[in-house]
Amino acid sequence: MKLPGWFRHFVSKLVVLHSKERGGVLFDYANGKWAQLHVWRDDKTKEEVLQIVEQWLNLERDEIYVAMVNAGEEGKIRGVFQVVYPKRQIWERYFSYHTYSVSDAYTDTVMKCREIAKKLGYRQ
Repeated sequence: MKLPGWFRHFVSKLVVLHSKERGGVLFDYANGKWAQLHVWRDDKTKEEVLQIVEQWLNLERDEIYVAMVNAGEEGKIRGVFQVVYPKRQIWERYFSYHTYSVSDAYTDTVMKCREIAKKLGYRQ
């Protein structure tokens, strides 16, 4: 028997929050094209990415950015998808191999991005 999704997501969130960040990838949703903007693997490049995103957010453009952050030990599939959209709103979906799979988290993220894009008028 599979536990409810909200509970599996909660457990994954706890696992990820107690793990060390290893790196990640920043994407521009670009209405479903997922244009890769930046990859980081250490704190220095992570700070550069955060500064870039901060500048974009200050421009107040109707953009949707998605960060996929890897956490935990090498070889363990853990992390979070973070969707940042206008007015500095953030939506997160955590994943951990045995509790909430990366494919489930990715599917949820795609659906959320589509929902946001529709509200912004990108998808007609």
